[in-house]
Amino acid sequence: VYMHYVLPHALSGEMGNLHIHSNFGYSAGLEANHFFTDHIGIAGRMGITSSQMEIDGETIARPLDHVTLGIGPTVSWPLCPRLTMGAHMLGGYGFYPQTEWATMKIEGSQGWGYEGGISLAYITHQNVSLALSADYRAWSNPTQSIENKGFSIGLSAGWGW
Repeated sequence: VYMHYVLPHALSGEMGNLHIHSNFGYSAGLEANHFFTDHIGIAGRMGITSSQMEIDGETIARPLDHVTLGIGPTVSWPLCPRLTMGAHMLGGYGFYPQTEWATMKIEGSQGWGYEGGISLAYITHQNVSLALSADYRAWSNPTQSIENKGFSIGLSAGWGW
């Protein structure tokens, strides 16, 4: 289970004469990892991101949501018995539901993207960990004129068997 704070300006662009960017956002979801060796494996992640938007400096009440599914390689290196460092690179598919604001409308769209990140996990008990993470994401754009690229930082709790 992970939760991330999406840093401002992850979404930005121009539509006509309107300047649009994300003020901040949140991302949450589930991630599963399977390791083929002690250090190398495959990860799958599904999540939703909700970003508070600004149009010409005015904060919009309704956020822009984005649902993603990704899969890709993951690695983990033990730094000491209870501390591990990890990294992942996921590619996948995402979609934006139709969103309507007073000044504009974003049609529902979908497309490919990727995200990669690093984490530092502390093993609290056998098969249970807490982690700090930082990710970079670049997903399909909700419109041709708005890009979706940016950083997020977060926490996750994991358990394994």
